[in-house]
Amino acid sequence: MSETKARKAVDDYYAAWNAQDVAAMAKVLHYPHIMIADARAFVMEDPARFINFDEKIVKKLLKKEEWHHSDLLALETIQLSEDKVHFRIEFGRYRENGEKYAHYHGIWILTRENDHWGILARSIFTP
Repeated sequence: MSETKARKAVDDYYAAWNAQDVAAMAKVLHYPHIMIADARAFVMEDPARFINFDEKIVKKLLKKEEWHHSDLLALETIQLSEDKVHFRIEFGRYRENGEKYAHYHGIWILTRENDHWGILARSIFTP
């Protein structure tokens, strides 16, 4: 059951990401939220800080990469308890014409707090 609810949080995050709805993305996270990318850790203490951080990323992707959407290619449970799930994740980034121009792997940690599943930490890398 916890795996299914945690998976829904990931799906909700991707739906919000592809809609470029940063406020909806912020609702799927737990705080402080940790993002590890390019060997750097970013800690967002609250939703406002996350929104400010991710709005910049979305604008950069739209302008620099001509990003249109991302697609979840694989999601595998690697550890599971009643209140925490570790997922191995794989996703691609696509342009409007359907061309996949980037491919990422990572580990996402989801936790249940006050009966709400959310993403606590994300670590992604390019192979």
